[in-house]
Amino acid sequence: MASYLITDSSRGLGLSMAAALASKPATEVAKIFATGLDKTDSLQKLVDNSACRVESVQLDITSKKSVQHAVRQVSHSLKGKGLDVLINSAGEGSSCNGSILDS
Repeated sequence: MASYLITDSSRGLGLSMAAALASKPATEVAKIFATGLDKTDSLQKLVDNSACRVESVQLDITSKKSVQHAVRQVSHSLKGKGLDVLINSAGEGSSCNGSILDS
């Protein structure tokens, strides 16, 4: 039984990965921590239908304080057992001053 934390899983690819893991039997995937800036309706639905296996964790990867709070929440939930798998789906975008070229 593994535990997973997926960053930016409130939508898109992260949410899809969380849903795919939640569809696995509890004997394979015990706990999924789905993180994001906000809890979307789609993520809330996944949490509600997961039999307590999916836990939403508010996380802003650009904030040290937010990261520390998320670590405490996950650690408390796992009762000191440690996290098995970390999937980094979040990224911080930056603007590009170049142009797009068609080839």
